[in-house]
Amino acid sequence: MNQPEPKPMRVSEWNRPAAPAVPPAPAAAPEPPAAPPAAAEEETPGLPIDPFRLLGGVWQRRRWVVIGAVAGLLLGAAYAAVFTHTRYVASVQMIRRDVPSSFRAGEIGETYKPRTLSTATLIGLAGSDNVLSRVAAKAEPAVGLGLLRHSVEVKDVRGTDYVQLTLSGYDSIPATVALANLWAQEIVDYSREMQARESREIRQYLQQQIDSTERELKRINTSILDYSRREGLVDADRQIEAYLQSLGELDLRYETARLDHDAAGFKLANLETELARQSPAAEKLRAARTELEDARARYTDRNPIVQEKLERVRLLEQELAGATAAKDGDLSQYAGTFLGNTLYLQVVELRNQREALARQMQELDRLRDESRTRLAAIPEKQLGLAQLARTRQSLEGARSLLFSRLREAQLFEERSPGYYQVFSPAAPDAVDVRPKLVKLLAFALAGLIGGAGAALCGAAGAELLDFRLRTGAEAARAWGAPLLASLPADRAEAAARIWLRWLGQRPSGGHVRAVLVPAPSASEDEFWALLVAEARRLLPGLVVVDCTAADAPPPPALAGLPRAEFAALPAPDAGPVLVNLSAARMPIEDARAAAARLRQAAAEGREVWCRLPGALHEPFTTLARAGLPPLIVVCAGSAPLAFWRDQASLLRGTIGPAAGLVVTGAVNWKDR
Repeated sequence: MNQPEPKPMRVSEWNRPAAPAVPPAPAAAPEPPAAPPAAAEEETPGLPIDPFRLLGGVWQRRRWVVIGAVAGLLLGAAYAAVFTHTRYVASVQMIRRDVPSSFRAGEIGETYKPRTLSTATLIGLAGSDNVLSRVAAKAEPAVGLGLLRHSVEVKDVRGTDYVQLTLSGYDSIPATVALANLWAQEIVDYSREMQARESREIRQYLQQQIDSTERELKRINTSILDYSRREGLVDADRQIEAYLQSLGELDLRYETARLDHDAAGFKLANLETELARQSPAAEKLRAARTELEDARARYTDRNPIVQEKLERVRLLEQELAGATAAKDGDLSQYAGTFLGNTLYLQVVELRNQREALARQMQELDRLRDESRTRLAAIPEKQLGLAQLARTRQSLEGARSLLFSRLREAQLFEERSPGYYQVFSPAAPDAVDVRPKLVKLLAFALAGLIGGAGAALCGAAGAELLDFRLRTGAEAARAWGAPLLASLPADRAEAAARIWLRWLGQRPSGGHVRAVLVPAPSASEDEFWALLVAEARRLLPGLVVVDCTAADAPPPPALAGLPRAEFAALPAPDAGPVLVNLSAARMPIEDARAAAARLRQAAAEGREVWCRLPGALHEPFTTLARAGLPPLIVVCAGSAPLAFWRDQASLLRGTIGPAAGLVVTGAVNWKDR
């Protein structure tokens, strides 16, 4: 029947003896010195977590790592099988072409040559959208501009005039070779177009200068004829000729410097315009136009997405127009790319050249003024005619120079040689084939490592979030008692250690020994199976008192023992027997009577082990005080660490220190 709940009792009442015949409390007898907690001494100091518990928890979840590794391997292999292809790598070598020296009609001035193209500028040009978009438009089979950007590589060969072009393709060897050669040819053609465009602009400027010179020369010839007729002059003095010859040379040098100054200014304007095209606004405009084309491919012009792209293109065009109008300002803001940096350096060089020519023109103008001052003393009539003749001579020299430059500019416009030429085109036998199998193995290996790593991190995280008591070191710290064994890690020597350090206390005669199991679990059976096997040999008269509730079965190792009652115990040599005592709801008086029966059995020379399963409470404390200090069986993973600390505090406050600890179900490399 169900017993009424016992009222709480003071500790002084618990310690009062139950009957006069009860011998003194066995805890008062001298005990062997308890060994220090082994696990607590071996704990690694200064670490926020127990590394051996972490390793043990990961080992316990080793199936996670295997499953994660297999899953990562399969996912990596599947990704590689679906999204990777055999890769073909073709290379083309280009070599710099020196700009040839063109003919020159006069002896004054330098020949016309287009500006040089540095290796860094070519590298930036080869990878720019201007060239790649032309390649994408002509490629067969078709290839997208975005894919082409990520499939090309340009680098220079140090110490040489060579440039290496590398292109990766996924279609076939012939298609990759054709695409690489097309790319190289487009680079050559684009550089020729740049050279021809610059020469055409210079030719137009020179033609304008020649037309202006022709008109001025006609006017001077008419003036000379009119002056000669009006003044009747035919010849001039030798002195005048000498001054005029000197002044003519100065004028010719001045005109040459002026032409070079104007040509440099024209080149500077072209470079500033080209540099302005490299502005961030131009880059944004190209990107916006690409996005607009992509949107128009999917939607109509009435779609809000297309309307938004159109408005963005219009705003960027206005911004680019404003930036181009302000090109005479600071152009360093357009630098930042390979092509922008090169153009900016050329702009700086041409500005310095114009400044030098301007200073030269100032000096020549000063010398001309001095020559004119000397000629002021010559008769005015002869001087006027000589000046007209000198002006005509200067114009004729300038016209001859302009004609020479014009023919050179026309030559470069019609037959632009370009800056680079293909030296070694791509060939099918030189294509580097990278098969899909290698990528499949690489992705599978990466998936294997990634999956195993993710599963390992998950196992470690699950262990860190598990607040249950899991290791012998934690149990020793919580209870403040020595760790006798950690099962199953110490199974080989656990029995010997338990018999020596727990059953070795007061070995002569019979004793009552309590076994506290605050949180029972299936792993407890390891402990009882071990001790019962040793008891059959060493303690034939052992009496195991199981205080499990009537509706709860004992551990399998104890269930196999013969059943007996206190009133009819078998002979001491009959072997271990099991006595059931339902003490979970026992009144305090019945508990004291049961404790007296336990001590009486021990007085008869029998060894009595009393199993007390469940949290520490009355009447377990009364039964536990009937014998020697109790042994604590900690079932790892059955309860949080806070529960064990609370049970340890209750044990020290009601019964006293424990004889030792046995941890069952522990998974801990250190305990192993």
